[in-house]
Amino acid sequence: MRLIEERESKRFLTQKRLPVFGLLFAGLAFTAGVSYKSAAYPGGVNEYVTDAGPFCASCHSSINQINVRNLPPEDPGRRDIAKVHYGAIRAGQGPYKDLSPEQRQTLVDALQVMDKKAAVSLSVPKTALKPGQVFQVKATVTGGDGPVVGVMLVDSDLRYQARPVASSGLFVESPPEVTGPDGKLQTTWLDRRAPGTAKNLNFVQIYGVNPQAGPSTVTYTLRAPATGGTYPLAIAFLYGSEMSTELGTVPATNSPTGKGPRGGFGGQSGRVAFSELQTVNVR
Repeated sequence: MRLIEERESKRFLTQKRLPVFGLLFAGLAFTAGVSYKSAAYPGGVNEYVTDAGPFCASCHSSINQINVRNLPPEDPGRRDIAKVHYGAIRAGQGPYKDLSPEQRQTLVDALQVMDKKAAVSLSVPKTALKPGQVFQVKATVTGGDGPVVGVMLVDSDLRYQARPVASSGLFVESPPEVTGPDGKLQTTWLDRRAPGTAKNLNFVQIYGVNPQAGPSTVTYTLRAPATGGTYPLAIAFLYGSEMSTELGTVPATNSPTGKGPRGGFGGQSGRVAFSELQTVNVR
């Protein structure tokens, strides 16, 4: 009987672990395979052309701790950028051990400059909306290590609890309009949708981005719900960091470009940043 109980216990633990493992490897952390590209997404993710939430970016560090304010201070899910990325580099942990102390500090300094330049904001109507009214909101993102960054319209600024905005009742009426840093319209991401499927997504990738590039925008056309109330909105901004620097870039055999971030998968070199939480009122 004891042997049977032990086997059942192991089987249960294995089943409980599988979803977590799957979530980690399904992250939009810029994983369904074992290749470098499918593990760390240094050039963006090409397969998951659908609605998304920032909870899946498990190997991205948190730019601002306010976005994990619901977690206790000791929770590793906070992914504090100062600890899990800058701190790991300074301490020479893992793949950073091959750098000298001077090189590690140089890398941290360069990443901090890049992160300070990266920005995300969201503009929404200031006047009350009527039930069912169609309206627009506009996301603006600047910087980040490209060439691809991710933008999500969600209903909260909490990293692990934000949902696609439609979950709160604000329906995405039509395909989002994406303007790249060169000022030109982009349909690259939406064109990846399978023929016959709708393109009114809350998540898009923007191409041609680099830390020195100008701002890019995503304009969402939404429909207000039939029920009056106050509805929150925020933009989750996902981007990489290390490949914007020489010290942070290493050879990667399975990468299409032959290069990847020094931290590799799980190295926290990706970023999750949120716009200030906004609201729209429906009356």
